[in-house]
Amino acid sequence: MDTGYSGSGFPLSKQIIQDYNIVRMLGKGGMGEVYLAEQLRVGRRRVALKVLSRACSDDPEIIKRFENEAASAGRIHHRNVVMIFESRVTDDGQIYVVMEYVDGKSLRHEIADRGALPLEEIVDITKQICAGLNVAHKRAIVHRDIKPDNIMLGRDEEGALIVKVLDFGIARLLEPGAGGSQTKSGVIMGTPFYMSPEQALGNTGDKIDARSDIYSLGMVVYQMLTGRVAFESDSWMRVMYKHINERPLPPSQFRPQLGFFKEVEDVVLKSLEKGRDDRQQSVSELATQLEAAYNRAKAANTEGALTVSYGSTALTDGLAFAHTGSPVSRSATIRDAVTPSTEVEPVATTAGAVPKTIWTRRNTIAALVVVVLALTGLARFVFMPGTEPVKSETTTSVPSIRPSPMPAIETFDYDVLTVTPTGQLSEIHRREARYFSEDLGSPLTIEMIEIPEGTYLMGAPPETQKDRHPNERPQHQVTVPMFYMSRYEVTQAQWLAVSKLPKVNRELELNPSAFKGDAKLPVQNVSWWEGVEFCERLSKATGRTYRLPTEAEWEYACRAGTTTPFYFGDTITAEIVNYDANYPFGAGPKGVTRKQPIAVGSNGAPNAFGLHNTHGNMAEWCLDPWHDNYIGAPRDGMSWEDGGNQSLRVFRGGSWYDGGDNCRSAFRNSYAPDVKLSFIGLRVVMVPQK
Repeated sequence: MDTGYSGSGFPLSKQIIQDYNIVRMLGKGGMGEVYLAEQLRVGRRRVALKVLSRACSDDPEIIKRFENEAASAGRIHHRNVVMIFESRVTDDGQIYVVMEYVDGKSLRHEIADRGALPLEEIVDITKQICAGLNVAHKRAIVHRDIKPDNIMLGRDEEGALIVKVLDFGIARLLEPGAGGSQTKSGVIMGTPFYMSPEQALGNTGDKIDARSDIYSLGMVVYQMLTGRVAFESDSWMRVMYKHINERPLPPSQFRPQLGFFKEVEDVVLKSLEKGRDDRQQSVSELATQLEAAYNRAKAANTEGALTVSYGSTALTDGLAFAHTGSPVSRSATIRDAVTPSTEVEPVATTAGAVPKTIWTRRNTIAALVVVVLALTGLARFVFMPGTEPVKSETTTSVPSIRPSPMPAIETFDYDVLTVTPTGQLSEIHRREARYFSEDLGSPLTIEMIEIPEGTYLMGAPPETQKDRHPNERPQHQVTVPMFYMSRYEVTQAQWLAVSKLPKVNRELELNPSAFKGDAKLPVQNVSWWEGVEFCERLSKATGRTYRLPTEAEWEYACRAGTTTPFYFGDTITAEIVNYDANYPFGAGPKGVTRKQPIAVGSNGAPNAFGLHNTHGNMAEWCLDPWHDNYIGAPRDGMSWEDGGNQSLRVFRGGSWYDGGDNCRSAFRNSYAPDVKLSFIGLRVVMVPQK
């Protein structure tokens, strides 16, 4: 297709090119792209053109959000709300929204450039946000995702500050017959740092109203006051827990000068009350209280004026969706005793880089862990702790691996969660794991988790689904010696490194996977025999004994002390397991089906041993030949080599291709050892020397 625009990450429809002159790309996310464009039919009016990627056009949930943004914002006509001009579907199925272009920058960038803002500006910005939201609320529309990214700062024709609210993509229409909630009960919508307690609990319907926006806006005001978010953590789950259970520290603890403005602080803290009835009951009330408190405090503290330097408020290179801007130093006289604070730091989510303190919690009936974020204001994504973006290592040479002494044992802390039978977050516990890193040629390693010795019941309980899974019975007690297991499924980068080592018994293809593009994607299309060869090469190179896990080791490591069908509890959700969520287990909800593997560790949470993705993503080869049941199975955790069908080898764990039932801890299946499939990979164990 001749799009007429070569800068796009994906082709634009010819109809779009005919109606719009694309100036440049403003922003890009996993769901689509945003362009600065000139609307040719309307005097070359400059607009922000938001185009949904064709890959997402088949996802009803994404399309619903996209259409909802146009429907919601299209009903709101106010100077403080980004205007939606039109929403269309081209003849060839490309979906796009045309919206007002704001020549400015986001509040997030403003805070990042300057830190805490002067109180006078905070009051002005908040009043304008409230004015825009008030119109939406009067039309029975709740935004549900108020955050600095969705607030644009610009200048009007006279040079005065103008604030605009954007991205009504997950807004809820409140009036009867307007379509109701945009999400199922138990689905969390919003951005964790700013979401209200009722959103964090997964509430929908009449439990989410304008007062949820007041809470989120209070969080934004808190950040403007302090230069930081109210609740910081290395874990998004703990951020949500804090919204539900903990009070934020007074802003004056981070910015002592606010002690002169206690009334202002009290107004903000009131907006952050856990109960909706305890907050301001409208955004107009919030704006009025904030302005009045500021004016009274300013009048009482006329000697508090200071001259300070802070980052620029030059509003350049603006856009309605993704924003850039260059800071220019300036100074100003302010009347409200302020000092700039440090820039907001993102919450660290890298596995292993977490505080060493143990965190205790009360049990919380929280929600299905679907956290919907706006990727630069366009679309949702699920939080992905435990991985960092890496450059593909499939085209680089890998240094040879040399035998070395046993690496040092280290520890890391992590959160373990459980869910209710309907998939709602139930409990969060802090754990610590021991591990070592096997060097595959710096900086590449395999992290090997210490799995402690223990005894467990292997197989499915006799009272559950007895007729459906006879090969998972009889349940029997097994004692497993201590061993080490790879924290994640073997990645494509790790496979490449080991495959380049000298052959032991057979050749290995360097890049066998069907789904490529990220070095942290799990390797696919590897046979059982190739998995064995991988372990033999790694063993020879390191001087340690690596192999595939036995069935007993695998299930013991997967369960990590649990007896429920999954280590999360009685069910799973698409937000914590990558599986075919069209076929949930038990009372669990349906969800997004990704139809391919994802980067290891990039969704959900580890089990109590610290292992990721033992449910779903990729099925994993085990050492054992297939047996039709557990009658006569060994009790020592070793591979069951006697009898059975020697022409078949076991795999466990379920995959992105499987429904929930096939992802249970007890589920087992088999294939011929030379079979290569896009949903079977491997995880390795290291057996310590006696």
